[in-house]
Amino acid sequence: MMMQQVAYAVVGKDAAVSLASFGGKLEIDHFKPVIASRMFDSMKLLTRGSLVFADIWIMGIVALAERGLENPIGPSALAIVFVPKFG
Repeated sequence: MMMQQVAYAVVGKDAAVSLASFGGKLEIDHFKPVIASRMFDSMKLLTRGSLVFADIWIMGIVALAERGLENPIGPSALAIVFVPKFG
């Protein structure tokens, strides 16, 4: 949920950057501060969001070898093999 909120915020900032870049005229672009500000905000959000996500959810994940062997030979795996043959 947190990463979705970060993504929505970044998409909103991207829309602001797109509109500001269309508004600039020739070489005198009065919208460059808006573009730079929104881009830096997006970079900060993505950096902080990914660090928090990694610290809370990714760190500490441990693979269970015995569970990894159960999945490919379990009943649902066998059902997938027989579905094309028997429908």
